[in-house]
Amino acid sequence: MFCLKYIFEDIERDYNQLSAKGVKLLFDEPKPCSPGRYLIIKDPIGNKIEL
Repeated sequence: MFCLKYIFEDIERDYNQLSAKGVKLLFDEPKPCSPGRYLIIKDPIGNKIEL
């Protein structure tokens, strides 16, 4: 299994932008994790991408 991750400075802003553009988000809001928060999106063919 392949894992692809990205790091963002303002995940709230990015979440709102992705949501507004119709990106498939797996959570209703970023989830807490160590050391911050994360969310998962799906690309057009169903791959999960962790942000």
